[in-house]
Amino acid sequence: MNEISIHIENDFFVSGDDQIVNTTFYLECDGMYFPDNQWTDYVYPVLNIWSEKLLSYRWSKTAHFELFFMDGAYKLSVHKYSDEMLVVRCINFRNTPMCELEFMCTYSEFLNVILNATRTFIDLLREKKLHTGRFQPVYNQAVLQENRLRTAIISKEKSDDIQ
Repeated sequence: MNEISIHIENDFFVSGDDQIVNTTFYLECDGMYFPDNQWTDYVYPVLNIWSEKLLSYRWSKTAHFELFFMDGAYKLSVHKYSDEMLVVRCINFRNTPMCELEFMCTYSEFLNVILNATRTFIDLLREKKLHTGRFQPVYNQAVLQENRLRTAIISKEKSDDIQ
């Protein structure tokens, strides 16, 4: 299988009175980056949206769905071919849609990738003292999402053990 991770760097940019956190944020698979290793985007809400979308297909045998980056013409086109197997195509749809990277993983592996990224985001929010004040709702939502992902992983593992 492929080695997959989502990188969230410690170079947060926050603006004005809103709760937007922009930082270097990208997917890595076997040393390849998408969109690239300098890409900046809104970690929240992207991770939250990706988590919700992925969780909504937890019990589906087959499915096709897309996970979008917020800033730019980039998305992950995800095909679920069985209870567990995913094919993820990293698409640049700026002009003519082009697959820049493709990988296979299990549904559980991808949930864990999102969970690990969410944990990294929570740790960075704490480190930057952005877990209180105006960013407390962002922090609280990330913690809630971490719990939902962890619960889904545990319930999926128990379901697999029963079968």
